[in-house]
Amino acid sequence: RVRALKIFSVVHITAPGQEQDAADLPGNQYPTMDQLAEIVGEVADFHNVGRFVGFGVGAGANVMLRYALKNEKRVRALVLSGICTEAPGWYEWGLRKVSQLQLKASGVMSQFTERMLIESYFCSKTLSENLDLVNTYRKHLSTHLNVHNFTLFQGSYTARRTLVPQLSPKFKPPILLLAGNDSWHLEQIEDMNGSMDRSTCEYMKVYHAADLIHEEHPNKIAEAFLLYLQGLGYGVGLTLELSSLSRGANK
Repeated sequence: RVRALKIFSVVHITAPGQEQDAADLPGNQYPTMDQLAEIVGEVADFHNVGRFVGFGVGAGANVMLRYALKNEKRVRALVLSGICTEAPGWYEWGLRKVSQLQLKASGVMSQFTERMLIESYFCSKTLSENLDLVNTYRKHLSTHLNVHNFTLFQGSYTARRTLVPQLSPKFKPPILLLAGNDSWHLEQIEDMNGSMDRSTCEYMKVYHAADLIHEEHPNKIAEAFLLYLQGLGYGVGLTLELSSLSRGANK
């Protein structure tokens, strides 16, 4: 166990309409990825947060990096897991286009979309050996995710612009990049790692993992996150009881 909540304030940001059992958002317009990044600043302002360490996963990592690129002074550091830094290639664009058409036509979660998401979340080992975890996410997608809202969100995500031209070794906030070896965006993550200042950017590849590394290997990610924070000078002296985090995925 980590007594982190006695030291840190934690603010969890969910994209509009993506919370569990959300009601339909009005209309068919959704914030762009850049507009979602602006929401990060608005939430920080609302909670009177000054500088902070940002943790983002997948699309959330993309949003967090977008915010940091325009607000370097406010970001103490970033932990980015499974980030995509480029616009979608033809393969991803095609998958998401088919998904969008099916979701808009039916209004319910399609088998195609569920499979696409699950196979991006988890590696083959998890899919075959950790059925409890996989089925928990399947249930969320089929029962608790608002399909209308997700369709709008996925449209914005698919229309994302590349961040590569904005990335520079001069980017000041320290970054910890996390990638599963089965991640769809592994090559992009490794390219980003190679382009950044080696004194401020660290990279950790986790095997037998895809994009939801924190679910597949919670012990490893919790330990890495704590050590990273301690390297920044926070939470020195905190210890982690790894057994308390085990969910059957760390084998």
